[in-house]
Amino acid sequence: MLFSSSIFLFLFLPTVLLGFYSLRRILGFRVATYFLTLASLFFYAYWNPYYLILILGSVAANLLLAQQMVGRSAETPPSRRWLVAGILFNLALLGYYKYSIFIANSVLSLVSDVPLFLQITLPLAISFFTFQQVAFLVDAYKDPGLLSSTRWDSYLLFVTFFPQLIAGPIVHHKALVPQLNRDTLGNVSTHMVALGVCVFLLGLFKKAVLADQLAQLSGPVFEKLATGADLAAVEAWLGILVYTFRLYFDFSGYSDMAFGLGLLFGVILPINFFSPYRAGNINETWARWNITLGNFFGNYVFKPLGGRKRGHLLTMRNLMIIMLLSGVWHGAGWNYLLWGVMQGAAMAVAYVWPYVLLAIGLAAWREQVWYSKYLAVFLTFSFWVFSLVAFRVTNTDDIWRFYDAMFSLDWTALSGLGERFKGQLGQLMNAFGGDASFHLSGESLSLLALLICFPLIFGAPNVFQFFGITRNGRIGRASVNIWQALWVGLLAAFAIAQVINGTANEFIYFAF
Repeated sequence: MLFSSSIFLFLFLPTVLLGFYSLRRILGFRVATYFLTLASLFFYAYWNPYYLILILGSVAANLLLAQQMVGRSAETPPSRRWLVAGILFNLALLGYYKYSIFIANSVLSLVSDVPLFLQITLPLAISFFTFQQVAFLVDAYKDPGLLSSTRWDSYLLFVTFFPQLIAGPIVHHKALVPQLNRDTLGNVSTHMVALGVCVFLLGLFKKAVLADQLAQLSGPVFEKLATGADLAAVEAWLGILVYTFRLYFDFSGYSDMAFGLGLLFGVILPINFFSPYRAGNINETWARWNITLGNFFGNYVFKPLGGRKRGHLLTMRNLMIIMLLSGVWHGAGWNYLLWGVMQGAAMAVAYVWPYVLLAIGLAAWREQVWYSKYLAVFLTFSFWVFSLVAFRVTNTDDIWRFYDAMFSLDWTALSGLGERFKGQLGQLMNAFGGDASFHLSGESLSLLALLICFPLIFGAPNVFQFFGITRNGRIGRASVNIWQALWVGLLAAFAIAQVINGTANEFIYFAF
């Protein structure tokens, strides 16, 4: 069930809100949380009821494994063995569903040209709820008392809470369970409700109006590539740039909606997306993009490997490892490994770059506005666009063909694009004044979409800045004034009309 679908907006969400608050008022907090858990399980099962068994089995197994650490001293050998068993269990489950076919086909390709035709449908959210529970096991290993303060029903709701279930954020036990355990859950103020509704609706606008329309423009470019046809340079550049913005608004919109939904129940979820395209280096990009995934790899992989404390070479090695893992986490395919290598290499370069500037006497550049706010951001964004080819195109041969098309660009092609766009806009304006029917070409629509998206992403405040919500999710000083409410209402009208009239696309991160 998609947040941007009619059944969610007009049936599921109103029913859950009405049921939760009615039960809380009549039968109390605990019964209301049971209802919320059942609603979250229904939300997950709506896509495929079979996988409800999977997520419930995963929750039960992780609880049992964590209970073996109860009463033991922290970080002792017996406790460590149960932790290793828990991590292996979760990785085996994830590996079977997500990577087994890819590994089998890769091995089979060494001896045969015939691929393995067996298919395994990837369960929704398995990457997210698996990492969430691995983090819980590690935290319980370090603090065995953690589980003793956690009821089984609270743990089940912690994993399945529907605003964060499908595509994150990856929430830590200590951040969410205390909120779910308090009898103040659902005791929301009008201030929190107003913020929740507005943040959700702006996220819906990003998803239904921006991301889904951009998907229709970029999709045909990659479909054409997949047929074996060659792309023109302009076609390739427009396709990957439009996809870059589609990915931004898709993930940003989902993250906003998840945060807003949490507020409607009195829960503050971690902010998972904070204007990453404005970053001045790739490390900062990842500190703003899928923030909780980056925190997971940082806390549970990067730091145990030594972090930045063992010299420059080992630091760069550690950065490469976590980005390789990030590539593997995003999908089973050689393209994701390539993308992970590219990201890791860029992180290593970003790490040593300040030392390079210092060595050549240009360290002062980092303090200059022209460098930090413009050149560094431009270079970082350009690399991100370049790397997304490997993220989007699954066939490695097609990746090189796409890059070849991109780098065959010449000024004549750019000039021709500008002239065609100018001419089409003129014809469109003339059509508005008469009875003639005229539509922009896909090329011109893509260019127009980019002209709209650039100022929105690089100039306008993000949703959290717009309302005064801090980057760490504090809402105490946030507010919604009348002008903000009017803007939200106008954009929400477009979004809801699109939901009613159109077909909602899945969130990109559903596939991970």
